[in-house]
Amino acid sequence: MRAFGGTAKIVVASLDSASLAIEAMNEGRWPLIGKLHGDFQSRRLKNTAEELREQDVELRRALVESCKRYGLIVVGYSGRDQSVMSALAESVSDGRGYPGGLFWFHRPQDPLFEGVSSLIKNAASTGIQAHVIEVQTFDELMGDLLRQSDDIPSGVLSEIGESASRLTDISPEPPGKTWPVIRMNALQLLEWPSVCRRVECTIGGAKEVRAAAAKADVIVGRRNVGILAFGSDEEVRKAFSSFKITGFDFHSIEASRLRYESVELGIIRDAFARCVTRHRPLFAQRRGSQYILGVKQDTSSPELNPLEQITTTLNGVLPATNLRWAEAVRVRIEYRLGRMWLLFEPTIWFEHTDNDDQRYTLAEFVGQRMAGRFNSQWNSLIATWGKILAGNSTRMSAFDTSAGADASFTLATTTAFSRRSQRR
Repeated sequence: MRAFGGTAKIVVASLDSASLAIEAMNEGRWPLIGKLHGDFQSRRLKNTAEELREQDVELRRALVESCKRYGLIVVGYSGRDQSVMSALAESVSDGRGYPGGLFWFHRPQDPLFEGVSSLIKNAASTGIQAHVIEVQTFDELMGDLLRQSDDIPSGVLSEIGESASRLTDISPEPPGKTWPVIRMNALQLLEWPSVCRRVECTIGGAKEVRAAAAKADVIVGRRNVGILAFGSDEEVRKAFSSFKITGFDFHSIEASRLRYESVELGIIRDAFARCVTRHRPLFAQRRGSQYILGVKQDTSSPELNPLEQITTTLNGVLPATNLRWAEAVRVRIEYRLGRMWLLFEPTIWFEHTDNDDQRYTLAEFVGQRMAGRFNSQWNSLIATWGKILAGNSTRMSAFDTSAGADASFTLATTTAFSRRSQRR
């Protein structure tokens, strides 16, 4: 188990830390705990905010006592319920609780609630082995855990890396006289990165990797096999040289890793957003696994003229506020049917505000602006945004470097569509 930072801080451990979880589970230091919110078969199921504010006295006592005797692993729970979090906080018991450790698994793209941060920080400050462990998906977590167990049959291990398809191949309709022609909001990626850098060093989890990467011009992701990176070798070494680099080679991005939410797919998405903003008059804002690409303020570019003809104005400031807005497109890269696709949807970008009055005004403004976009205009928007994103189907690079692992993309200029089937 590798821990980083002082004992009073939240410790973000890498998935190498999962070996401790396997060891503790094998030793029986974790029991199974019943559902705190009840069961669908019970009339006492708690599901409303009012019901969740207080837990059953006996159930709460059982939870607290169990946490004082064993460890706790939390997966797939945000920590929103104050009644649950107060019970977990009580279980710290001045450092006498969680003898098997406290491990909170968390998706890095989602915000960590303050109650979770406080719980982990407080537990660590009393000497309890408490960590936040970042993991992308439950499947990836369980696969990494199983790989660290000594008694897993080889046949099972060989299946861990296989991703179960969530798609069903459906045979096309037989040739006929009628078939709807539908424009898809997808552009095929004709070229995307097939390799990236892999760095092995003594750095910790994803949070620490991101902090180090902020000091250099790189795009990075954290996997149990090492740090995956795009950028020049000089910049990659600049980011991680202080962490005793022991391995520095190339990592092949296999198609099987792109069929689900993986680190490889994540850094490809980040690299594409960088490419677009380098080669197009757009800015990028990340929203989970998607990006919002908006028209830059005070920009004038011939390639945006068709978009301006459709929308009249490309950006501006909301009246009676200082909030900016812009014509934009929501994009997401996905691997489907053996190909890589850029899914995109026209939208309106606007600045975030916590002011309720401004939020109402924004919602009304966006609603009015989008309301008149019927099929004909929507079709024009899809076609125009497709041309803006693809350009002339020229190659785009994220770094324009040959001394490292660059990320290059080429987009098809025509969106995917269905067409009438022809008899042969």
